[in-house]
Amino acid sequence: GGITAKTRVASPSSPPYAHLRYVEGGRTLILESSYDSGLVEALKRHIPSTGRRWLSHRKAWAIEPPWAMAAADVVRAHLGIEIVMPSLGVTP
Repeated sequence: GGITAKTRVASPSSPPYAHLRYVEGGRTLILESSYDSGLVEALKRHIPSTGRRWLSHRKAWAIEPPWAMAAADVVRAHLGIEIVMPSLGVTP
């Protein structure tokens, strides 16, 4: 089914944010965002544990590329932010 947001938690002093970028030569995407408990739950629900891992030292999610669109959908549903899919930045 679709992704629906139940709650939106954001600090009143700072607007929500989300960024998705490639690292490790395009083998992994890093998702950095403002904290939202619904976002965390949805990432865990829609992306299997083999497709994501929490990087506590960066306070960011490492997302495997096949799950990039699912991550973008979750961000849109929970933070109201449209993620622009990053380019690899690698020239042939």
